[in-house]
Amino acid sequence: DTGALTSLNNKVDIVDGNMRKLTILFFFSIVLAACSENNENVFDAPVRSLKTEKSFTLSGSPMELCGEKPDVISDLFVYDSTLLLKGTVKDSPFMIHAYSLDDKSFKGSYIAKGRGENELLSPHFEGLVQEGIYIFDLNLCSSYCFDYVKSSETHNSELSHLVKLPGNTLYAYPMGDKHLALVPEPEDFVGKIVDGNGAILNTVSIYPHVSGIDFFSRLSSASLLGQSHKKFAMAMCRLPQVNFLDLETGDKYTMAISKEYKNWLNMLNGSDEDLRYYYLSCTQSSKYFMALYFGGATRQERREGVLPHLHVFDWNGGFLYDIALNESIESVAFDEMDNKLYGVDSNDSVYRYDMSE
Repeated sequence: DTGALTSLNNKVDIVDGNMRKLTILFFFSIVLAACSENNENVFDAPVRSLKTEKSFTLSGSPMELCGEKPDVISDLFVYDSTLLLKGTVKDSPFMIHAYSLDDKSFKGSYIAKGRGENELLSPHFEGLVQEGIYIFDLNLCSSYCFDYVKSSETHNSELSHLVKLPGNTLYAYPMGDKHLALVPEPEDFVGKIVDGNGAILNTVSIYPHVSGIDFFSRLSSASLLGQSHKKFAMAMCRLPQVNFLDLETGDKYTMAISKEYKNWLNMLNGSDEDLRYYYLSCTQSSKYFMALYFGGATRQERREGVLPHLHVFDWNGGFLYDIALNESIESVAFDEMDNKLYGVDSNDSVYRYDMSE
C-alpha cells in the first residue's frame, strides 16, 4: 500500500529528526556543564577558599606633613626614605609631591602635567626599575622611569621614556628588562609581555570567556607584579577574590575570601547600583602581597566611611593576616626598609602603621 508506506516513511523521518534534536540538546548540555564546571570563577582557575591564619586590629598614627600638602591624593609610593604623593596643590603644575619620612619635611614637587619634556598626563606608580621608580601613563600609553634621587639633587623632574606600549593598554608593570601590559580584547582580558622596543613577546590569557572591552571596568583590580619573581597578583575590585598568575610557568589560581565570588556573571551583567566594593588598593614587599579590603561595601557605605581590612598574602597565595584598620584609608604603600605601612583617607589625611610585629 503506497499510502501506508508514505505514512511510515514520514513517521521514520519524524523520529530521526527528534533523535537528531535530542542528540544536539544532549551535546549542548554536556558543553554547558563543562563550561559551568571550568568557569566557576571569572579567572577560570582552581579556587582555594581561605581563612586567615591570624586576625588582629591595628591603629595608625597621623602624619602631620610640613609645607603645603596636596589635595585629592590618588596615589602614594615610598622610595629612598621619602613618601611620594600624587595630588594637586593650588597654583602648582606639578603632580608628585615628596616628603621626608624622617622629619616629615617637604622635599619638592615633580612631574608637571603636560605633553612637554619631563611632563606626563596621568602618572601611576607601578614598581621599581634599576634607575628609579616605574611610572605608567594611561593617557600616553607609555612607561617611564622617574629618577627621584637625581631629581632631588637637580631640583628638576628627571624622567626617561622606557617603552611605548600596545594600544588600549590599561595598566603596565616592570618585568626585569621587559614589561607586562594589560589589554582588554573582544573575548578576553590579556597580559602582553613586551620588550624594551615595544615588540610583543608573548600573550597570556587572564579572563577568558569574557569580553575585556565590554567589561574592563568591572574586571578592574588592585594589581602588582612581584619585584623579586614573576608572579602577578590581582585583588579584584568587584569580587571577593585574589588571583595569582605565574608568568614563568603559566600556573594560575585564585583565593576566594567569601562565597560571593561565584556571582561573577551577575556582577558583570547587573546594574551599577548593585555593584559592591571589595579590593581598592594594594602594595607589596619581597615576601608579601597586601590588599585593602572593603568587604562588599555599597557605594553609599563607602561615602559614609568604611573601616577596611588589610589582607596579607604570601606570593604562593597563603592568606596570612586579616588586619582590621581603625582608619578609613583608601590607598596604601609599604616601606620594606622600615616595616611601615602608609595610608591615605578620602580627606587626604596620611597615616603610618607599624607592621614590624
